[in-house]
Amino acid sequence: MAAKKAKGIERKLPWAVLDRRETRVASDEDGAHKKEVCISRGRALLKAGASVASREAAQGNAFGGSRVVREAHESAARDVAAGGGNQENTADGYDYMIKSFESWAMFALPDDHDEHKRVKAMDAALKRFDDKEEGFSIHDVDLRPACPHALLTFLHVISDEKEFECESSAFAGTKYRGRATGFTNVSRMVTAQKKLDNNLCGNSFAESEAIKSFLKKKGIDYVPTSAPGYDVATGLPLMREACFAPERDGFRNPFNTGIQRQQMWTMLLWSHATFARGCLFTDFCPMINQLDIPAEARIPGMGTPAFIKLRLTRWKHNHSGKREQHLLIHANKANPRFCPVLAMYYWLLTLKANGIEDGPLFPALNNAHDEFLRSEVDGVMHLERMSSNTFNTWTRRLFEYAGGELAECTHHSIRRACVKWAARCGASEHDIKRAGRWKHSSERFAQYWGDGQTSLEELTIMRTNNPNFVDPIYAVWRWQPIAFEPTGASRGGPG
Repeated sequence: MAAKKAKGIERKLPWAVLDRRETRVASDEDGAHKKEVCISRGRALLKAGASVASREAAQGNAFGGSRVVREAHESAARDVAAGGGNQENTADGYDYMIKSFESWAMFALPDDHDEHKRVKAMDAALKRFDDKEEGFSIHDVDLRPACPHALLTFLHVISDEKEFECESSAFAGTKYRGRATGFTNVSRMVTAQKKLDNNLCGNSFAESEAIKSFLKKKGIDYVPTSAPGYDVATGLPLMREACFAPERDGFRNPFNTGIQRQQMWTMLLWSHATFARGCLFTDFCPMINQLDIPAEARIPGMGTPAFIKLRLTRWKHNHSGKREQHLLIHANKANPRFCPVLAMYYWLLTLKANGIEDGPLFPALNNAHDEFLRSEVDGVMHLERMSSNTFNTWTRRLFEYAGGELAECTHHSIRRACVKWAARCGASEHDIKRAGRWKHSSERFAQYWGDGQTSLEELTIMRTNNPNFVDPIYAVWRWQPIAFEPTGASRGGPG
């Protein structure tokens, strides 16, 4: 993001002001939670029952008049509402691209352009549906697939970095820059729109010859990239300084309250300790009661524990909670400034001081970052969870503020850096994979593990040449294997 910022590309999409929003309420074994999210008009129509399968059934043209068959097809259509297949978290990512295309069409294209009119018609249909207009049927809406010429233009916009000018009446003359988006996201945009069109309309022009040619050209120049890593021995001190310093190199700290800084620092340390993706302590955030500080963890004569147990029930590849993972997070004896156990111990005290003893471990903060957000679900007030987008934004801002080797990093850089860190400390490949919930055949892990082995070999040579050499990581935080305790065949190890 720092590279884009240097080119004058704003962090926020300029057309995001036209995004459609909805409030979602979800309930799982952790309790109810509520949040406002963006949703594409197409996905909203599918949720309202406007799939091609539903319309055909309503007209008596399909499924032999069977209500059960029709409902099965409607359900399938809603599952892939954003082109994300069967995984709910993937569907949201695909839908983000579709809603961006829709909002851009309203923002940038002339009012009489076919795509502008198509999106405006979807808005009008959804308003009539939301208002429960008498005599209105969602099955009567004339739905059309996305205009291939507009989609191709949008692909140019998001993959380029030059300046463009709006032609809509509401934003006429407004200048905006391209997004310099990589090939992977551009390709996924086409896939997402194709699946959505097919579910809504029964056909799609998202793979026109012009679009195929554009993707082929982009693909030839595409070089796969991954999040850059960093050295934990030098990166963690930089993060701590950036998190708590009121000012750094003349720039104001992006974290404006003590509670926000404490929350961010605790989440960073626990992300390192557990090799966490950005969603682990946000979208899949454990509840406070999933932490355990047993009596034997207490250090005699001290109030702080030597370890904390964490029970995970949901993560990226375990969205439904069919498996469990038990982690034993050890205190950092080398340096208490970078100790996840101490950080969590004091974070729990902060939560308790704010009257919080149950609910998500890391609740969302308000815009002023001085109070925890609560929302009403079925007449009961519940703490809101922090979203992964918020945490990823905080992480990027911290890395940019810290500068140096962290300047171009993202949250996923933590996973890469931690594999190298653990390998450097002599951990086995098996221990790291289990701790980080990696799939056994992960190509990314193989790449990160290779980085760690290279680092270990370099350190071995340095020790050979200088018997007095001590790895700097030992003065910061030495990684220890995390105990993994399966709890039965039906809730076994991570995958």
